[in-house]
Amino acid sequence: SPIPAHGKQIKEIRCRKPSGGDIMRIGNPISFNPFDENPEQTIQINPSVMGRMISHLAEIPTSSVERMAPHDFMSLGWKLAHFFIPGVSTG
Repeated sequence: SPIPAHGKQIKEIRCRKPSGGDIMRIGNPISFNPFDENPEQTIQINPSVMGRMISHLAEIPTSSVERMAPHDFMSLGWKLAHFFIPGVSTG
């Protein structure tokens, strides 16, 4: 669904790859327990941190991210998740 950003309606959000500095400034939007028997089952997105990270990486206001449809927000969050989990390929 389109969202308002920079005075216009945008239909697509493009995020750059995050850097270590981005994590230092914004925080890590993913938590998981690497010592669990099935660590991939413990992966969780922190919505507020992920929202700030999306805003930062896409260079759009957080108010625009807040207006995203839940499905769109979570889909984008999961697309970005692999950047924040050690040992997962970033393609």
